[in-house]
Amino acid sequence: MDYRKSTGGLMLGIVLLLGLAGCDNGAQKAETDATMKKAIADAQAKQAALDTYKFSYSDGVDICFKKIRETLGETTMVNKINSLFKVKDTESGQQSNPYLYVCNVQYQDPKNPKQLLSQNMDTNTGEFKEPRPLELNVIGGDAEKFKLESILILLKSVNTSTVQAKIDQNKPKLDAKLDDYAVYYLDLDDGGILGSDQGHTLSLNISGKFKTNGTKASISIKLSPDGKKVLSNNLDR
Repeated sequence: MDYRKSTGGLMLGIVLLLGLAGCDNGAQKAETDATMKKAIADAQAKQAALDTYKFSYSDGVDICFKKIRETLGETTMVNKINSLFKVKDTESGQQSNPYLYVCNVQYQDPKNPKQLLSQNMDTNTGEFKEPRPLELNVIGGDAEKFKLESILILLKSVNTSTVQAKIDQNKPKLDAKLDDYAVYYLDLDDGGILGSDQGHTLSLNISGKFKTNGTKASISIKLSPDGKKVLSNNLDR
């Protein structure tokens, strides 16, 4: 038996096998790369969808309130409304058009007057999700005597149409005091579970930076529910 011939055949076989294995590995790598690229593309598309919001400040500072009225009706008894705007970062660092990031309402269940419901808007689509019941917990008072009506207000009596005018009236003061400012939130606040002398208020917050030193600024303006009376304004301090 010629050992050299046998060895050569064996070596040739190994080379052929390695070559075939290399082809298989190349195909698997290409398939893996394609799968990874698709996964990355899908993730980017999903994130882009999440970063797309239905409404923004250009739709009105009270866009959340308007959509709640359309959904629930003017005769709904509400406890709180929270609408939060968020600013996208820009290369210039300036405030771009803030988008509606949170829109929530707490209101009396029309089918059960003793129950408070909470309903959130999906701010990507502009559609409201299903309401969920809230558990009431009275702290520091007589829970047995608590009445839900004491912390409710008729939605029809809440007027947000004057809010933008109040912002415009304060613009000279805002321009003089702040850089890079924008509306942060517009809420309907209640007086707490036990109520308060002030009752419900419209609470407007404007965030920015003080011109004097560049530190974060938070300007709060509180209005009566009908939007006619300014209850407090820390711009005047």
